[in-house]
Amino acid sequence: MVSALIVTWNSAQYLQQCLASVDCQDYRDMEVVVIDNASTDGTRELLRPLESKWHIIYNDRNVGFAAGQNQAIRAAKGDWLLCLNPD
Repeated sequence: MVSALIVTWNSAQYLQQCLASVDCQDYRDMEVVVIDNASTDGTRELLRPLESKWHIIYNDRNVGFAAGQNQAIRAAKGDWLLCLNPD
């Protein structure tokens, strides 16, 4: 399985297209892990409808990209990790 890992902070303007692209992939043995670093721009509202489909973690504060990526890696279950930026 491939785990697509996305760390986001105030990326609403890019996130919807990014997530749609991931969702359109033919390869289906995949999970998506999204770490939101306390976004305030509508990112969380975009993610809420996907909570039943993908693993989404909402941080209470912005822990930074590296810590967010490590958090996603710990949550991932895949044999392969794809680090994907939302933009």
